[in-house]
Amino acid sequence: MVDDASEAIMSRDVITVNPDSTVREAVELMLKHRISGLPVVDGEGKLVGLLTENDLVLGGKPSLPVHLQVLENLLGSQDPELRTVQLRQLAGQSVSKLMTREVTTARPQTPVGELVNLLVANDFKRISIIENGQLVGIVTQADIVRVMAEKD
Repeated sequence: MVDDASEAIMSRDVITVNPDSTVREAVELMLKHRISGLPVVDGEGKLVGLLTENDLVLGGKPSLPVHLQVLENLLGSQDPELRTVQLRQLAGQSVSKLMTREVTTARPQTPVGELVNLLVANDFKRISIIENGQLVGIVTQADIVRVMAEKD
């Protein structure tokens, strides 16, 4: 597995979202495709961030009290009308407000062993693969597991 490059195992048809997409649009994509994160790319395909379930639940940072207060109100409110208003406000925000901007990336030539180290050391579920500034693929934990299962 260590000798294989990331390009041999990466998914090339990456589902992405742009920074101006709404949180609702991003969540719908995540649910539809059963994925827990989306690379955020600009109009030229350049990776500008990553939106994950963690960003949606914690606002990217556990110390973001406004976002956590909204979630607490949503989950704890007995008033369905208040919940609806707050959910609409959250869903209407742009992805750029919640996405993680500093994203760890790798190149297509990065050995799979290095990708595994990045995933484990950082507790990541995915690594975006970049070439010439463009997103060309993604390697997920599932891709690594699949490669392990294929090896004799």
